[in-house]
Amino acid sequence: MHVTTRLVDERTNWIVSQCSGTILDIGGNQGHVFRDTGLDVTLLDINEFERCEFPQVVADAHSLPFADNSFDITCLLELLEHVHNPILALKEAARVARKKVIFTVPNEYEWPPELMPFQQTLDIQAELGKSRGISLEEKIKESNPTLTKLRDLQQVYHRRWYTQELLESHLKYASLPYQVQTIKNPEGYSWFCGTIEKEQVNLNIGSFVAMLPPPWINLDILDLSDDAERKGFKFQQVDVTKGLPFGDKSIDHINCSHLIEHLAVSEGIDFLKECYRSLKPGGVVRICVPDTRKLVDAYVQGDMDRFNPDQPDEYKQAFSQSDKFWRILTAGHKTCYDTISITHSLELASFNTVNLVDFDEGVDYHPEVSLSIEGRKA
Repeated sequence: MHVTTRLVDERTNWIVSQCSGTILDIGGNQGHVFRDTGLDVTLLDINEFERCEFPQVVADAHSLPFADNSFDITCLLELLEHVHNPILALKEAARVARKKVIFTVPNEYEWPPELMPFQQTLDIQAELGKSRGISLEEKIKESNPTLTKLRDLQQVYHRRWYTQELLESHLKYASLPYQVQTIKNPEGYSWFCGTIEKEQVNLNIGSFVAMLPPPWINLDILDLSDDAERKGFKFQQVDVTKGLPFGDKSIDHINCSHLIEHLAVSEGIDFLKECYRSLKPGGVVRICVPDTRKLVDAYVQGDMDRFNPDQPDEYKQAFSQSDKFWRILTAGHKTCYDTISITHSLELASFNTVNLVDFDEGVDYHPEVSLSIEGRKA
């Protein structure tokens, strides 16, 4: 956890600077923070307001009507001080976010004396309303002219006043990784503004001994747990033909280098469907396979020796070009791929964006003989 203090003109600039992709503004009223920003925002509030430029959903912050990882970013802007259970609201916001949660709460104890905290102001307004014969609900609607239906009177008011210690206790109790800073504006108002970054979950499938360090989780059909433990790597023994032991929309990135060619064509498509199921929206699967066209071109040109640096001694000692061709093509492989066939398999698995990518020596193997391609989930 990191706490800093800085002065800016307004907290709105900071909020907008943190946002990209799809955004859920929880307790967003009519989305005043995001007007004219061009951002893709959905508003959610327990009360109903007049229609505005953003899609609006009526729901409770304690039980969001969305699946896990449904939005890139969720926002809790001046909401935690209102809700019955701020810890549950934080957990729900984190559940629905793919990347991060943005939260702000007023730091009212630091406001100048002449800037009366919201709660005191509302209490006084309520008393004034009663003395004038106006009901509390009428007074709330009077001060919120776009409100059309009040569903929860209690959550209109501040239920708590946050100090840094109270805010951090709620964040820690929710077991969420966070950063907090204090933002002030020239008028003297002050807010605690922070983010909760979602942990990235990346899979390196068919790792064998070429494992990737955390946060990658390495998977292989062989039990390589001892080797992984010695190196400090995460490892799970998995037979991918029986599916992936991860929930829907739970994975950010999948790397799979020189595995899918060891599966039959139908098994490979089923495997890619499992990757699609497991990936979060916007998630990427990266596939590296031997490129059959490169092999054929090298064989026709009598240049199979070009692959010697990446091959074992028995390949280098093979007596003919055709033997070398056969050794690479059939080295435990059940199928072969080129750009067209692996693209087709990814599309059959529902990946809507498929692109060839440059070789990455950090995650791909055997550049001379391989092609690398990525599929992105919508």
